[in-house]
Amino acid sequence: MKDDEHDLSIPEKVAAASSAKTPPEDPEPLTSDFSTFINLFKSYLGVGYLSLPHAFQYAGLWFGSAVFPIIVIATVHCLHLLLQSSRELSRRHKLGTLNYEETAQVAFLGSTPVAQKMASSFSFTVRFFLVTMQLGLCCAFYQFVVSNLFQFVECQMGGTRVTYLGYSAIVILPMLVVSFIKDLKTISYISLVSAITQLISIGVILYYCTAPDISSSKYSSLPAIGKWDEIPLFFGITFFSFEGIGLVILLENKMKNPENLGGATGILNIGMSLIAIVFFALAFYGYLAFGAKTAGSITLNLPMSSGLARMVIFCLTFAVLLSFPLQLYVPVHVLLPFVITDLDSERSVAFKECFIRVVLVFSIFSLCAGIPNISIFISFVGAVSSSALSFVFPPLIHILTFTPAKNWRGKLVILKAVLIMTLGVMGFATGTYTSLTRIVAIIHGPETWGTLDCGGHTVPSKHPSLSPPIV
Repeated sequence: MKDDEHDLSIPEKVAAASSAKTPPEDPEPLTSDFSTFINLFKSYLGVGYLSLPHAFQYAGLWFGSAVFPIIVIATVHCLHLLLQSSRELSRRHKLGTLNYEETAQVAFLGSTPVAQKMASSFSFTVRFFLVTMQLGLCCAFYQFVVSNLFQFVECQMGGTRVTYLGYSAIVILPMLVVSFIKDLKTISYISLVSAITQLISIGVILYYCTAPDISSSKYSSLPAIGKWDEIPLFFGITFFSFEGIGLVILLENKMKNPENLGGATGILNIGMSLIAIVFFALAFYGYLAFGAKTAGSITLNLPMSSGLARMVIFCLTFAVLLSFPLQLYVPVHVLLPFVITDLDSERSVAFKECFIRVVLVFSIFSLCAGIPNISIFISFVGAVSSSALSFVFPPLIHILTFTPAKNWRGKLVILKAVLIMTLGVMGFATGTYTSLTRIVAIIHGPETWGTLDCGGHTVPSKHPSLSPPIV
């Protein structure tokens, strides 16, 4: 039996090791370069970036400014490593397009005998992390929409007798509607609307951040470097803000011209450069404007008595709602092969996909409505999954795919991979420790229920967490 397994080709090993079925021919239309750029750009404009000014408060103004570009470069480099590995493995073994978990599996199957034995379990680990990470992001999106809808109605429209749980239930309907937008080409259209809305909102936020007179003394009054025990929180928030690796490889697989994604002037580098500039500007000027009073989400620093500020909250909520189908794309894509069979018709596959989407939306609703302080648990999932998927797995897969030569250049490649993986492990360890510490404090501490400040009067929230998740 072992000899038979040894004689199998890589494609046959992939089919034998995989516990999932291959879906029928996908009728989903291929996307243009512009559609891919919009989906890439929008995949990073979630809710985590609103916490970046708070991250700079943990890191210090100048330490954060120095380390932030390093994290961006490492993130983009790991994206390129994963895409290079996927393309090479597909070419080498005459396979079709490979997603993240398939790339990991084929890399292990084509390596040493020890690695081959780990291929199936490693592929499952990647699938598990992808699903948990994306569901965590979806929970963050759902919570953001519910919380801001609750605040808007209770503060600006006189208030109602509807509880936070009631608002959570109300949001199910629009979430279900947008979740049935399935193909990336259609998603790119609503992503464009969402991206424009968010960019306008970010512009208004930057206006509020730069409106006060910022003298040179303002720069010197802020700490250059934060407290050492708080710096790990900076890494956690920044990692969470740049999590999108699970979607990038799927975007390439759906492109008409996938070769245009990579390269020095490719879609990936241009898109990530723009994202990094926007994020850095928001983080730097947000912390510079509000200093020690910088809130967990920069939106909480906006003057809610201003109609413009309230419009920003409304626009961000609308944009995040439109972003939901893009974030749901990855878990659906990962889970669908596990529920279909070779005998399923196209109609049967479509029905099962719709069923998965409904189950996922109701699961997200149940988590957000049923778990107090869900943001802390989202942070825990993000710390575990995003660090591994973004910084640990890509260099490892790349090393297995392109075995380094036994010379000084090969040693430099291995050293670079080890340094990047160390960054990921550090984020994993510190983020997990911080999240678990907060979870233990919540479990053993008294339950506290928040209130809303509605400009002169307060309203009980009936729910302990009203801000976006902070990692």
